Amino acid sequence: ILSKYLNRKIETVKKEESVNLRELEKKAIIAALERNGGKRSAAAKELGFSERTLYRKMIEYDLNTKR
Repeated sequence: ILSKYLNRKIETVKKEESVNLRELEKKAIIAALERNGGKRSAAAKELGFSERTLYRKMIEYDLNTKR
């Protein structure tokens, strides 16, 4: 196998993995918010994020950020 083809395959796998990881993170955020009654501070603490990071991720994943 020529390395130029191998590199393309590796790049494709990385892109697919990142999509899966993003989806897993989004689901984890949603679940933490649900478990904590929508309280972002508690959900952030559970996830190990700062509230600011959780808020930015909610925007990134198009989750409702209104209180």
